[in-house]
Amino acid sequence: MKKEMLVILIACCIFFGGCVENFQHLVEKLPGLPKGGKISVSGGDVDFYILFPKNREKINKEYEFRPAVRIENTGDIDTEGTLCIFGLDGETFYGFRDCECVPFEISTNPNSPNYREETIEFGPFSISPDASGAYTLTFSARYSYKTTGEFKPCIKKELNGPECRQEGNLLKTSSKAPIEIVQITETLMPEKNFADVVFHIKLKKSKDGNILGLESFREYGCILQEYEEEVEVILKDVPDYGEFYCGRAVFKDGEAEVDCNMKFNLFDESGAYLYKNYQPKIKIEVSYSFEKIKSSTFTVY
Repeated sequence: MKKEMLVILIACCIFFGGCVENFQHLVEKLPGLPKGGKISVSGGDVDFYILFPKNREKINKEYEFRPAVRIENTGDIDTEGTLCIFGLDGETFYGFRDCECVPFEISTNPNSPNYREETIEFGPFSISPDASGAYTLTFSARYSYKTTGEFKPCIKKELNGPECRQEGNLLKTSSKAPIEIVQITETLMPEKNFADVVFHIKLKKSKDGNILGLESFREYGCILQEYEEEVEVILKDVPDYGEFYCGRAVFKDGEAEVDCNMKFNLFDESGAYLYKNYQPKIKIEVSYSFEKIKSSTFTVY
């Protein structure tokens, strides 16, 4: 039935002419068809790779034990955090405490010594002559990160005015990251000289790992204090505001929502209408701490 309605609309446009400009709006209103344009996704994320000991590797107890990890940042955001290792017995691996942690920073600046990656080594530790069999070492990388995107709202003096028509998802671009910006919708409430606008933002966790408290990436220790899975949402390049703090959103079952409530002046001091044929590009920035955990089981002989 939906396909038949679409064919009829196309036939009418061809026959009568002059409706090409409004055709997209007609299609968007068909029931069951998606609203909003295609979202462009780009960028990368932070990940780490266990260099030593690799999973199922055989380790000679006569040599020093130096766990090593390479952390990589393929995204567009600088990051800092804490790398911890735990799970080994200090009586078997001499000098190893219950939890070993070191800080790290990775830059997106080509002139930085830590450009795109950093290699971290722990130890050296000595292995007891009595050690034998399988052991498991766990690695935890906690880091700060941001998901960024861009959207174009519709701000106008009359709800049904001709300046712009914006329905469905306003999101145009988004970065690849552990937290994904899923949707941005708009509620417009024009008044005499102002327009109240609410941007409703939906987020979801899109990669394996744990969303932490906002400052948890700085914490040393392998057992973190209790925290809420929260993120911070900021809008940038906003008319009348510049930067606008929307607030914090708490995740539950991998999803979160937050509203940005703001008021726009519709006229300047001379009484001229500010938003005729104007849809500003607004940037969104979601900040958070994230944790990835990996383990390696190796054999000592």
